[in-house]
Amino acid sequence: MEDKQFSPYGLFAREIETSDNPHLTYETLVTRILKRVSDSFHLPWSHVLELSRQAPYLMDSNLHQDLLKIWTQRSKNATLDEQHCVERILGRDYVRSSDLIKLVSILNKVTDPKTIYEFFAMDGYQGDDPKKYVELFRYDAQDLRGKHVRAVRLLYRYDVVNTPQECRSFLESIFNETCTTPSIKTCTSSMYVGKRPTWPNGVENSWTRRKRRGPLRKTPRRKVSRNVRRRANRH
Repeated sequence: MEDKQFSPYGLFAREIETSDNPHLTYETLVTRILKRVSDSFHLPWSHVLELSRQAPYLMDSNLHQDLLKIWTQRSKNATLDEQHCVERILGRDYVRSSDLIKLVSILNKVTDPKTIYEFFAMDGYQGDDPKKYVELFRYDAQDLRGKHVRAVRLLYRYDVVNTPQECRSFLESIFNETCTTPSIKTCTSSMYVGKRPTWPNGVENSWTRRKRRGPLRKTPRRKVSRNVRRRANRH
Protein backbone atom coordinates (compact mmCIF):
# COMPACT_ATOMS: atom_id res chain seq x y z
CA MET A 1 0.00 0.00 0.00
CA GLU A 2 1.22 3.47 -0.82
CA ASP A 3 1.33 6.15 1.85
CA LYS A 4 -0.66 8.48 -0.42
CA GLN A 5 -3.59 6.12 -0.19
CA PHE A 6 -3.97 6.92 3.51
CA SER A 7 -3.01 10.60 3.43
CA PRO A 8 -5.83 12.84 4.76
CA TYR A 9 -6.09 14.79 1.51
CA GLY A 10 -6.04 11.66 -0.61
CA LEU A 11 -8.77 9.94 1.40
CA PHE A 12 -11.09 12.95 1.36
CA ALA A 13 -10.44 13.67 -2.31
CA ARG A 14 -11.18 10.09 -3.28
CA GLU A 15 -14.49 10.01 -1.43
CA ILE A 16 -15.62 13.35 -2.87
CA GLU A 17 -14.66 12.37 -6.42
CA THR A 18 -16.49 9.03 -6.28
CA SER A 19 -19.67 10.48 -4.76
CA ASP A 20 -22.49 11.99 -6.80
CA ASN A 21 -24.53 13.02 -3.76
CA PRO A 22 -24.63 16.85 -3.45
CA HIS A 23 -26.00 16.57 0.10
CA LEU A 24 -23.03 14.62 1.42
CA THR A 25 -22.10 15.76 4.94
CA TYR A 26 -18.73 15.93 6.66
CA GLU A 27 -19.80 13.27 9.17
CA THR A 28 -20.67 10.89 6.34
CA LEU A 29 -17.29 11.47 4.72
CA VAL A 30 -15.50 10.69 7.97
CA THR A 31 -17.54 7.52 8.45
CA ARG A 32 -16.80 6.32 4.91
CA ILE A 33 -13.09 7.01 5.33
CA LEU A 34 -12.98 5.08 8.59
CA LYS A 35 -14.78 2.18 6.93
CA ARG A 36 -12.34 2.21 4.03
CA VAL A 37 -9.37 2.11 6.42
CA SER A 38 -10.91 -0.68 8.50
CA ASP A 39 -11.59 -2.72 5.34
CA SER A 40 -7.96 -2.29 4.28
CA PHE A 41 -6.84 -3.80 7.58
CA HIS A 42 -9.57 -6.47 7.48
CA LEU A 43 -11.22 -5.15 10.61
CA PRO A 44 -14.95 -5.96 10.93
CA TRP A 45 -16.86 -2.69 10.58
CA SER A 46 -19.47 -3.86 13.09
CA HIS A 47 -16.68 -4.31 15.65
CA VAL A 48 -15.43 -0.76 15.04
CA LEU A 49 -18.94 0.65 15.54
CA GLU A 50 -19.44 -1.39 18.69
CA LEU A 51 -16.19 -0.10 20.18
CA SER A 52 -17.07 3.52 19.40
CA ARG A 53 -20.46 3.13 21.10
CA GLN A 54 -19.24 1.32 24.18
CA ALA A 55 -16.01 3.18 24.88
CA PRO A 56 -16.40 6.90 24.08
CA TYR A 57 -14.33 8.16 27.01
CA LEU A 58 -10.80 9.32 26.25
CA MET A 59 -7.74 8.35 28.28
CA ASP A 60 -4.76 10.26 26.89
CA SER A 61 -1.13 9.48 27.72
CA ASN A 62 -1.05 11.98 30.60
CA LEU A 63 -4.04 10.35 32.29
CA HIS A 64 -2.48 6.93 31.78
CA GLN A 65 0.67 8.14 33.53
CA ASP A 66 -1.32 9.73 36.36
CA LEU A 67 -3.36 6.58 36.93
CA LEU A 68 -0.29 4.36 36.77
CA LYS A 69 1.43 6.52 39.40
CA ILE A 70 -1.64 6.38 41.66
CA TRP A 71 -1.87 2.63 41.21
CA THR A 72 1.79 1.86 41.90
CA GLN A 73 1.81 4.12 44.98
CA ARG A 74 -1.48 2.85 46.40
CA SER A 75 -1.62 2.51 50.16
CA LYS A 76 -3.85 -0.58 50.26
CA ASN A 77 -4.07 -3.90 48.46
CA ALA A 78 -6.64 -4.37 45.71
CA THR A 79 -8.73 -7.37 44.73
CA LEU A 80 -8.10 -9.26 41.51
CA ASP A 81 -11.26 -7.80 39.99
CA GLU A 82 -10.15 -4.26 40.86
CA GLN A 83 -6.73 -4.93 39.39
CA HIS A 84 -8.28 -6.16 36.13
CA CYS A 85 -10.43 -3.01 35.92
CA VAL A 86 -7.43 -0.69 36.32
CA GLU A 87 -5.40 -2.72 33.82
CA ARG A 88 -8.25 -2.48 31.27
CA ILE A 89 -8.24 1.30 31.60
CA LEU A 90 -4.44 1.52 31.40
CA GLY A 91 -4.40 -0.62 28.27
CA ARG A 92 -6.94 1.40 26.28
CA ASP A 93 -7.10 4.86 24.74
CA TYR A 94 -10.90 4.85 24.97
CA VAL A 95 -12.70 3.31 27.92
CA ARG A 96 -16.22 2.49 28.99
CA SER A 97 -18.21 4.56 31.44
CA SER A 98 -18.79 1.47 33.58
CA ASP A 99 -15.03 1.08 34.07
CA LEU A 100 -14.62 4.75 35.04
CA ILE A 101 -17.50 4.51 37.52
CA LYS A 102 -15.93 1.41 39.02
CA LEU A 103 -12.59 3.23 39.14
CA VAL A 104 -14.16 5.80 41.47
CA SER A 105 -14.80 3.20 44.16
CA ILE A 106 -11.34 1.71 43.64
CA LEU A 107 -9.57 5.06 44.04
CA ASN A 108 -11.66 5.88 47.11
CA LYS A 109 -10.16 2.77 48.62
CA VAL A 110 -6.49 3.20 47.68
CA THR A 111 -5.75 6.95 47.53
CA ASP A 112 -6.58 10.32 49.10
CA PRO A 113 -9.58 12.52 48.15
CA LYS A 114 -7.55 15.33 46.56
CA THR A 115 -5.96 12.90 44.10
CA ILE A 116 -9.45 11.81 43.07
CA TYR A 117 -10.59 15.43 42.73
CA GLU A 118 -7.69 16.11 40.39
CA PHE A 119 -8.04 12.95 38.29
CA PHE A 120 -11.76 13.53 37.66
CA ALA A 121 -11.32 17.32 37.26
CA MET A 122 -13.98 18.08 39.86
CA ASP A 123 -14.70 21.80 39.52
CA GLY A 124 -17.58 21.77 42.02
CA TYR A 125 -20.32 22.59 39.53
CA GLN A 126 -21.60 18.98 39.58
CA GLY A 127 -21.28 18.52 43.33
CA ASP A 128 -18.75 16.34 45.13
CA ASP A 129 -19.55 12.93 43.57
CA PRO A 130 -16.75 11.88 41.13
CA LYS A 131 -19.22 9.73 39.15
CA LYS A 132 -20.95 12.89 37.95
CA TYR A 133 -17.72 14.00 36.26
CA VAL A 134 -17.23 10.91 34.08
CA GLU A 135 -18.74 12.75 31.09
CA LEU A 136 -15.76 15.13 31.11
CA PHE A 137 -13.61 12.32 29.72
CA ARG A 138 -15.39 12.76 26.37
CA TYR A 139 -13.45 15.94 25.60
CA ASP A 140 -9.94 16.01 24.20
CA ALA A 141 -7.33 18.66 24.99
CA GLN A 142 -8.23 20.82 21.96
CA ASP A 143 -11.92 21.04 22.84
CA LEU A 144 -13.07 24.11 24.79
CA ARG A 145 -14.42 21.90 27.57
CA GLY A 146 -11.22 19.89 27.41
CA LYS A 147 -9.18 23.02 28.15
CA HIS A 148 -11.37 23.71 31.16
CA VAL A 149 -10.86 20.14 32.41
CA ARG A 150 -7.09 20.48 32.03
CA ALA A 151 -7.08 23.81 33.89
CA VAL A 152 -9.06 22.34 36.79
CA ARG A 153 -6.57 19.49 37.11
CA LEU A 154 -3.72 22.01 37.23
CA LEU A 155 -5.47 24.01 39.96
CA TYR A 156 -5.41 20.91 42.15
CA ARG A 157 -1.91 19.89 41.13
CA TYR A 158 -0.36 23.23 42.05
CA ASP A 159 -2.30 23.43 45.35
CA VAL A 160 -4.34 26.44 44.34
CA VAL A 161 -7.47 24.57 45.47
CA ASN A 162 -7.99 21.46 47.58
CA THR A 163 -11.71 20.66 47.30
CA PRO A 164 -14.46 20.96 44.65
CA GLN A 165 -16.10 23.73 46.70
CA GLU A 166 -12.88 25.74 46.76
CA CYS A 167 -12.41 25.15 43.05
CA ARG A 168 -15.87 26.47 42.21
CA SER A 169 -15.40 29.55 44.39
CA PHE A 170 -12.03 30.24 42.80
CA LEU A 171 -13.34 29.87 39.23
CA GLU A 172 -16.36 32.05 39.95
CA SER A 173 -14.07 34.79 41.26
CA ILE A 174 -12.27 34.66 37.90
CA PHE A 175 -15.32 34.32 35.64
CA ASN A 176 -17.28 37.02 37.49
CA GLU A 177 -14.22 39.30 37.54
CA THR A 178 -14.47 39.69 41.30
CA CYS A 179 -10.88 38.56 41.73
CA THR A 180 -8.86 41.75 42.17
CA THR A 181 -5.38 40.20 42.10
CA PRO A 182 -3.88 40.48 38.58
CA SER A 183 -1.30 37.74 39.23
CA ILE A 184 -4.05 35.20 39.96
CA LYS A 185 -5.88 36.10 36.74
CA THR A 186 -2.67 35.73 34.75
CA CYS A 187 -1.81 32.37 36.29
CA THR A 188 -5.31 31.03 35.69
CA SER A 189 -5.17 32.12 32.06
CA SER A 190 -1.87 30.30 31.65
CA MET A 191 -3.50 27.14 33.02
CA TYR A 192 -6.17 27.29 30.32
CA VAL A 193 -3.49 27.19 27.64
CA GLY A 194 -1.64 24.36 29.36
CA LYS A 195 1.25 26.30 30.90
CA ARG A 196 2.58 25.94 34.42
CA PRO A 197 1.58 28.97 36.50
CA THR A 198 4.36 31.05 38.02
CA TRP A 199 3.45 32.99 41.12
CA PRO A 200 5.28 36.34 41.42
CA ASN A 201 8.50 36.43 43.49
CA GLY A 202 8.22 32.72 44.18
CA VAL A 203 5.59 33.14 46.89
CA GLU A 204 2.20 31.52 47.08
CA ASN A 205 -0.69 33.54 45.70
CA SER A 206 -2.93 35.66 47.88
CA TRP A 207 -5.91 33.41 47.18
CA THR A 208 -4.12 30.44 48.76
CA ARG A 209 -3.01 32.51 51.75
CA ARG A 210 -6.50 33.89 52.30
CA LYS A 211 -8.00 30.42 51.88
CA ARG A 212 -5.81 29.00 54.62
CA ARG A 213 -6.41 31.64 57.25
CA GLY A 214 -10.08 32.24 56.44
CA PRO A 215 -11.91 35.46 55.55
CA LEU A 216 -10.26 38.74 56.31
CA ARG A 217 -11.33 40.28 59.58
CA LYS A 218 -10.83 43.70 61.06
CA THR A 219 -8.60 43.79 64.09
CA PRO A 220 -10.81 44.70 67.07
CA ARG A 221 -9.89 47.88 68.91
CA ARG A 222 -8.60 47.34 72.40
CA LYS A 223 -10.76 48.85 75.09
CA VAL A 224 -9.05 51.53 77.15
CA SER A 225 -10.25 52.30 80.64
CA ARG A 226 -11.37 55.81 81.58
CA ASN A 227 -8.51 56.18 84.08
CA VAL A 228 -5.91 55.51 81.40
CA ARG A 229 -7.54 58.04 79.07
CA ARG A 230 -7.59 60.66 81.84
CA ARG A 231 -3.88 60.19 82.57
CA ALA A 232 -3.08 60.50 78.85
CA ASN A 233 -5.05 63.75 78.61
CA ARG A 234 -3.21 65.27 81.60
CA HIS A 235 0.14 64.74 79.90
